[in-house]
Amino acid sequence: MAEYLAAADLVAALGERRLLQRTDRDGDGRPDPSVLLAAIDRAEAALEAACRGRYALPLTRVDAETRGRLIDLAVYHLFRDRATDRMRADYEAALAWLDKVAAGRVRLAADPPPSGGAPARVVAAGDARDLTRDGLRRLL
Repeated sequence: MAEYLAAADLVAALGERRLLQRTDRDGDGRPDPSVLLAAIDRAEAALEAACRGRYALPLTRVDAETRGRLIDLAVYHLFRDRATDRMRADYEAALAWLDKVAAGRVRLAADPPPSGGAPARVVAAGDARDLTRDGLRRLL
């Protein structure tokens, strides 16, 4: 998966203590990377799904708005069963924004997909025809 969002972005958004509450599954006082990365991966996968066909992937740059929407998605995935009304609203707004990206109503500060240029020319080659019009006339 591409890296549009870092764990540090979630720490900045939630604070270490709050993030630790949702990601320390083994009780060792440290965030479990698999929990954190799963939330980040889900958010990034949603972004790439919305961008597929409109932008070259992986994206080479992610602006502040896009990063903020990714944070909203990842936070919701971390707190799904204990999400606040605000987290849920931010998540739903991020999904609506992704729908607009997918429809082309919102443009990202990203590279467009590579252009195909001129359509590819198809050339068929092979042995000489065994059956031609003249050959058919002789048969009839």
